[in-house]
Amino acid sequence: MRLRHIPLIVLLLAFAAPAGAAGLLDKNVHYFQPVIDGSGVVWTVGSEPLTMFRMHYGAWLDDAVDSVDYLEDENNKLYRIVENQVSTNLVYAVGFFHFLDVGFDLPLTIYRQFNEEFEDKYEFDSFAVEDIRFEVKGTILNRRQKCLGLALLGRVTTPLAYQENSFVSDKTTTLAPVLVADLGRRWWTVAANLGYKYYVTPQGSELFDMEVGDELTLTLGGILRVDRSNQVLADLATRTQVRAPYGEPDLDYMEVLVAYRKYWQRLNFTALTAGVGMGLLSGVGDPKIRFFVGVTRDERRLGPGDVYF
Repeated sequence: MRLRHIPLIVLLLAFAAPAGAAGLLDKNVHYFQPVIDGSGVVWTVGSEPLTMFRMHYGAWLDDAVDSVDYLEDENNKLYRIVENQVSTNLVYAVGFFHFLDVGFDLPLTIYRQFNEEFEDKYEFDSFAVEDIRFEVKGTILNRRQKCLGLALLGRVTTPLAYQENSFVSDKTTTLAPVLVADLGRRWWTVAANLGYKYYVTPQGSELFDMEVGDELTLTLGGILRVDRSNQVLADLATRTQVRAPYGEPDLDYMEVLVAYRKYWQRLNFTALTAGVGMGLLSGVGDPKIRFFVGVTRDERRLGPGDVYF
């Protein structure tokens, strides 16, 4: 069985996953969502396309410490709900023509350690299937050709095995148009993504009275190419509610990460990416610290291109 078929098999199995038990909040706060088509940085999508029938696929693993905290305004009490969470993202993308990439990300929560205070009161599942993410990216300007890049991305997430108030699944399908812009030279690249996340059905949390609604999202990233096979990366991701920009401390999110990437080139490019992240705000989903590693592969034998530039 070839490696490229593994994400498709896992996807089929996910549709059969059983629903879980009740928890606290109807919102996906696992914000580690790596780029599906291998462009850009870690979170930040780039303008470069895969080109005709070239593929990018791989797996990411992240461990978030103290990622779900809730600060109650009335008595200024901090509720620490999820103390540790280990998750994986399986990504697969393929290029069509020389300007269109189509792909999906299947995220799975492998293990979660809950605060005993809440674990005794609510029934939690340590394992959970998250919301599958589909993306279609159309390149307008290819950074590799023009140095300045521009693309439009359409992102859709939908629950596969919705678990009520699980912290890793939105209750509804979401839609997000994203504007992608980047600028690069031989040794460096910087990129930015600005998006609007639309929740098809408004939702909220009865326990914490936290309204969940449409969000503005922004990621900023950069790459320093030390040589042809070694890179240093940095990413910043943030999101806030449209109705009250940075006015809901428990729902506002911001995280920064730094990483190192090593490439091995034969017929294809295989990459190992490892790094660490840290939450900058106190919102639900901001981790105290996050460790992550990814192994990805770009099929280069089917078309031109070089990850070096």
